[in-house]
Amino acid sequence: MSWNWRCILRLRDLVSRFLISDVNNGWTTSFWFDNWNPLGPLVKVFGRDGTRRLRIHLNASVADACNEHAWGMQIQTSCCICSTQPETRDHLMLSCPYTEVLWSESRRRFRDTVPVFTNWPDLVLWTSSSSNAAPSNLRMMVVQALFYNIWKQRNNMLHNQALVPPYGNIPGD
Repeated sequence: MSWNWRCILRLRDLVSRFLISDVNNGWTTSFWFDNWNPLGPLVKVFGRDGTRRLRIHLNASVADACNEHAWGMQIQTSCCICSTQPETRDHLMLSCPYTEVLWSESRRRFRDTVPVFTNWPDLVLWTSSSSNAAPSNLRMMVVQALFYNIWKQRNNMLHNQALVPPYGNIPGD
């Protein structure tokens, strides 16, 4: 080995701190060996045993590790209540058929006009506004109660495969 190569190899650890991988879509960045996060190469942080503990293959890219089966867990991406749409905040809280029943019943019981919310900013705007019949603190309490019940049912379905019908979450007239 030439003197130049030996010098370059001696500087390898110093230089590697300044070489940061640009992740982009993650397909060409090694999850374990590239310097793509603030901790540096993760194989140095977790050791070779980390691949087994985290269940991420030694040759995995960042995209492989962060796909729909993130961190070796089987994660459902569709709404666990209705199974018809991806589970997003807007779908789960505003447009899931289960949620729509709860919103509809809340609209029926409210003294003020409650719009049909199609996106999060509209909900936030309505919640933060106020009227004599529905002050903003009442609106926030209603939204919080709905979200609590929706999230509770989502978790009940996810963990127990049981769902209380939407009218079971609404107190009687």
